[in-house]
Amino acid sequence: MPESDLQAYCILCRTGAEQEVKQKVESFMTGIEAIVPSRVIEEKKDRQWRKVERPLLPGYVFLYSASDLPHDLIWKIGHLYRILQYERGLRGLQGEDRDYAFWLYRHQGQIKPSTVLEEGGTIRVIDGPLLDATGKITRLDKRHRRAWVQFTFDGQTRTVSLSASCVEQM
Repeated sequence: MPESDLQAYCILCRTGAEQEVKQKVESFMTGIEAIVPSRVIEEKKDRQWRKVERPLLPGYVFLYSASDLPHDLIWKIGHLYRILQYERGLRGLQGEDRDYAFWLYRHQGQIKPSTVLEEGGTIRVIDGPLLDATGKITRLDKRHRRAWVQFTFDGQTRTVSLSASCVEQM
């Protein structure tokens, strides 16, 4: 379904229960897609690089629906703490939060490694999820294949380590 037809929501749940909450939401409620955001990072173990999946935002599950969320969602699904909402009880994500939620949606909630190009002192993303990200790269570690990306969500500035291969301009 096109993003313009969907509303994005965010629920906070017990850390570690994200997949269980996702399954319950999708099985009990029709027309709602749930995403547990994760990051695929490259780690070196025994001199071998391997890809592992880790939580991107522990305790958060994003919901996408063409209609409003049911008001009894918290009581129907266990392990939920609250639904993120704004003033006047508005529960659909707005502004930067909405942009971030749909960035995750475009990548099916799984942020895979990106490729960055370093030209002099400038870093430019040339491939991968960071290409259309709303965050800012604050640090790059070529040796460990990591980029630290700073973004704002739920009114807080967060920094997340994501995998990024660095290509240098010759």
